[in-house]
Amino acid sequence: VASVWLLAVVPFVSSVTAASEAEPLELALAGDDGACAAGAGDECGMSLRQLRGELLAVEAQDHSWWVQPGNPCLCLFDVDRTLTGKQDYTSGCKNNEVLEPHIYDNGYGGGDLTLSELAQHMGTSACGEQCTLGIVSASSEEDRFGGMLDKLKSIVKGGPMKFGCHPSEKPTCAEGIAEQHGYQLKNVYFFDDMTENVEYFRHTQMNARQVACERDPWSKGHLLGLCGATPAEASLTKGSTPADDVPT
Repeated sequence: VASVWLLAVVPFVSSVTAASEAEPLELALAGDDGACAAGAGDECGMSLRQLRGELLAVEAQDHSWWVQPGNPCLCLFDVDRTLTGKQDYTSGCKNNEVLEPHIYDNGYGGGDLTLSELAQHMGTSACGEQCTLGIVSASSEEDRFGGMLDKLKSIVKGGPMKFGCHPSEKPTCAEGIAEQHGYQLKNVYFFDDMTENVEYFRHTQMNARQVACERDPWSKGHLLGLCGATPAEASLTKGSTPADDVPT
């Protein structure tokens, strides 16, 4: 009986919680005890109590990645040299943090995961305050093993993450996330440290901004960011803005 009730009620409860995340899930079943008392007996009451237990267990899980209707925008971030900085390099990036205990980051030669200022203080940025957060990265998810993947999830508050997006396909990946979660393209904002990755968004309806404009002098062609992004750079600026066009 409990399994039948669970299958029947959970879709209804999901719609209730989507409309009002603040309400405890058990309120979706308010009044059901009265229905049981009307003649269904102890078995019904026990089934509902079990169901409530299941629902409360679900409520205790982290569902922060669910897109909330109140979030008017979607901010998507590159990983390497955007949410991260050059590994183990803090002498020239004094606001970056090498995590303790160390987490391995295999990007661009590898080293200890070093968070950019933005990754540490996402909640103080315009994106963190107003928008759903997510990731669009060229790296494969398999590369982001163990603690690093878990850390990325926490930075974007469990938001949608799309890996394996070739730079030229990042707009397509971003559009896919927006469509899946019901965002208008004009309300999508993408952030990346590389000029070409921002340029790919120029003829889309989405917005893109190059961040981490200080270049890594040790990278080939000086194409990579050095310290990663700052909270101020994660702004809701319209259009596609490479570093040369970013106001100082």
